[in-house]
Amino acid sequence: DVVTERGAVYVYDAIGSHEQVAVAATGTGREILQPILDRLFSSTTTSSNKERAFLVRDGNFVSAADQQGSSLTLSPPVATVVDCSEQEAVSLLLRGYRSVSEREIAVGDNLVICILRREKGSKQTLETIMKVQSFPLKQH
Repeated sequence: DVVTERGAVYVYDAIGSHEQVAVAATGTGREILQPILDRLFSSTTTSSNKERAFLVRDGNFVSAADQQGSSLTLSPPVATVVDCSEQEAVSLLLRGYRSVSEREIAVGDNLVICILRREKGSKQTLETIMKVQSFPLKQH
């Protein structure tokens, strides 16, 4: 998003509906990868706090006890953005995919990450820049 300078992830279904989410997995290994990404991107992972990572809840979090009887008035239970740098996001994605590649052979041996960034050019145009990175998944 050019205005907020944050990345965004959207998921689409077969009938064309879409939704903004914090993290998403599709394709081979998605059943294994989605909970890994959920956990990796919801924990504090900064280099200054690696010893004491803890679960970070967003402002919409409602405990299970408070949800009873009020399901029609709840806000979305999870954040739809992740607060980390581009380098941290790539590192966490690589960590998650390496875990999945050890358990699901069909995932393959390499991870290719494409990062799209929209730069402010002149007032009339916005230039999109794509950076492609490739990483080996198997560490033999």
